[in-house]
Amino acid sequence: MITSSEKKNDPITDQAQIVVDKFPGKGPLGGVYTGLMAAENQYSIVVGCDNPFINNRLLQHMVNLTEHYDAVIPRLGKDMIEALHSVYSKSCIPVMQQALEENRLSIYKIIDRLNVRYVHREEYLPIDPRMLSFFNINFPDDLARANRIALNEDTTGFLCGDDNALPPPAPSKP
Repeated sequence: MITSSEKKNDPITDQAQIVVDKFPGKGPLGGVYTGLMAAENQYSIVVGCDNPFINNRLLQHMVNLTEHYDAVIPRLGKDMIEALHSVYSKSCIPVMQQALEENRLSIYKIIDRLNVRYVHREEYLPIDPRMLSFFNINFPDDLARANRIALNEDTTGFLCGDDNALPPPAPSKP
C-alpha cells in the first residue's frame, strides 16, 4: 500500500494499492495514519519512499517483536530513532488522529505517548551490518551514493547515531 496526497494513475497502481491521505498536507504523520486506517492487518510496516535499501530480514525481525507493543522502532543512537522505518499497530490511530487534529505533525512527538519496543544496534547490526536500511535519499549526492552502493562501488556503512561506530566493511571479493 502506498499513501499519497493525491490519486495518480502511475504504472505502479497495478502492483500496489494507492490510498489518498485522510489529512492532506500533513506530512509523514498523515501518511502513516492513512495507511493504518486502510490496512487490513493489526500491524503495518512503515518505510519512507526515499529508502532504497529495504532489508526484508530486518523488517521481519521487527514484525516478530510487535506483540504487546504499539510500535517497534529502531534506535540508531542515544537520541536518534528511525520512526519512518518502523512497525505500527492500529492502536496508534487515536494518538495520531488527535495529533493531526491539533496540527501537531511531527511523528517523533507522538512516540512518547506509545508503548514502543526499540530495536537496538546489537539487534540489527547482525542483520544489516552496514545499516543501509536507514539510508535515505534527500539530495542529489545521496542519489549518487545510492547508485554507487547498488553497484558495490561504495562499501562503507551508513553513518548515523551518536557514535557513528560501525564495524569495518566486509572485505571485497576478488
